[in-house]
Amino acid sequence: MESDNEACVNNQQVSWAFASGKGGVGKTFLVAGLGIILAQKGCDVIILDGDLGGANLHTALGVDPPEKTLSDFTSGKTGRLDELVVDTPYENLRMISGAYNNLGGANPNFTTKYKLFKHFKSLKCDYLLIDGGSGTSFNSIDLFLSTDLGALVVTPDRSAMELTYRFIKALIFRRLKAEADWPLFEGFIDEGLKESRSGDMIEAAGKVLDKIAKSASPLAERLEKEIFNLNTQIIVNNARDYQDQSLGPAVCDVIDKFYSPSCGYLGYVPYDQRVITSGNNGKPFVVEYKSSETVARLLLVLEELLKVTQAFSNKSQMNLI
Repeated sequence: MESDNEACVNNQQVSWAFASGKGGVGKTFLVAGLGIILAQKGCDVIILDGDLGGANLHTALGVDPPEKTLSDFTSGKTGRLDELVVDTPYENLRMISGAYNNLGGANPNFTTKYKLFKHFKSLKCDYLLIDGGSGTSFNSIDLFLSTDLGALVVTPDRSAMELTYRFIKALIFRRLKAEADWPLFEGFIDEGLKESRSGDMIEAAGKVLDKIAKSASPLAERLEKEIFNLNTQIIVNNARDYQDQSLGPAVCDVIDKFYSPSCGYLGYVPYDQRVITSGNNGKPFVVEYKSSETVARLLLVLEELLKVTQAFSNKSQMNLI
C-alpha cells in the first residue's frame, strides 16, 4: 500500500464511481468503507450518494440524513454543489447525501444532470467517491462515465453477472450515442444494439464503426479509441469460497472477449454476516471490525484502485505529450 502522503497528494481531485447491473450487491457498504479508510490515511475525502431515488449512504455511516441533500441541487434550490457538503463523525470524511430525493431529483432532465456532473470537479477534495445507481438507466450509465474511474460491483450469483454484462453493453452504446449524435449515426447504433443481443458485442460495435467511417472517418477513429479504452474495473462482493474469489478474473475474461478489451479486476470482499449487524447498530463495519479479514480485503481493493488510478493518470499524461 502507498504511504499516507503518497496516496493523498494529488494535483487535482480524483473521482471514482461505483455502480452495478443489479441492486443489493453492496455498493453503499463499499463506498462507505473505502471512504473511511482513505480518510483515516489523511486524505481529504467526499463521498456522494448518486443513487438518485434510492439514497442510503448516510445510513451506512450511521448518521441522520442532513437537512440539505442532492435534491436541493437537482431542484434548483441551490446552484452550488459544495453548499451540500456536510461533515461526518469521521475525520477527513465529508458527505453529500441523496436522502429524501423527490421524484424530480431522481429523474433530472438532461441539462440538470450534466450541470451536476460538471460540478463534481468543483468539489475541493483529494478523492470523490460516488455511490451510483444499479441497472442500465441513462442516469446510472452517464454518472459512471462522468468520473475518472468506474468500478462495477458484482456478487457471485448468475443474475448479478448477467446484469453486469448488460451494463457493459449499455455503457458502450451510450458512449457511442453521446459522441456520434447525428440522426444517421444514431440509426447505425440502434441497429448495432439489436444485433449485439444475439451475437458478439465487439463485432457489433465494429460494424457500427465501419458504417460511421464511410461518412466520417476521423469520428470513427475517435469513437474506437473511446469505447475500447473504457476504464472499467470489477469488484466481487460477498465471496463465500474459492470459486467466488475466482469470479472476478473470469468476468473480466468474458468482458475482454465479447464486450471491451479494457477490464481490470480490483479484488474481492468476503461475505460477512456482521456487515448486516453493524448496519443495524448504526456503526460502519470498518470502524467496528477494523481487524477483520473483510477490512483487510477492502484495503487490498483500495490498493488496486490507487494503482489503477495512477496508471491511467500516467497514460493520459503520455497521450498529451
